[in-house]
Amino acid sequence: MKKAFSIFGSLAVALVVLLGFSGGASAYNGTGYFSTEDGKIDGTVTVNTKYAFVGVYDLEAYNSYGYDRIYEDASMLKVRLCSYSTGNCTSYKRFTLPDSTSTYPYVHFPNMRNGKYYIDIIDTWPDYSIRGTYTARDF
Repeated sequence: MKKAFSIFGSLAVALVVLLGFSGGASAYNGTGYFSTEDGKIDGTVTVNTKYAFVGVYDLEAYNSYGYDRIYEDASMLKVRLCSYSTGNCTSYKRFTLPDSTSTYPYVHFPNMRNGKYYIDIIDTWPDYSIRGTYTARDF
């Protein structure tokens, strides 16, 4: 019987080491691509810790003449999060320029309720569509 408990205990420890601890860890929701003015949801983020982060990079501006690389200037973009369950949305926020905490423009959403949100990115440039990459996670 002691041998069975010893084997079971070793197996349990090995599983914890392999799978890690999940308590309090932030959820990384991944990266994806977005295009403004296409009428589609730009991405999703699942919030477990009441604090969401959305960053954008690799931005390009498209118009009828082609496209311009705009690097990391996201001054024309605004973003909001909308709840899948209630449909309620945050107000639109402008992206903050990169600083010591991020290498690309970002927005923080504090005091969020736990749940799944879709990301809605819009641009303020008439006659342009902005394409780029987003990253989303919670803290």
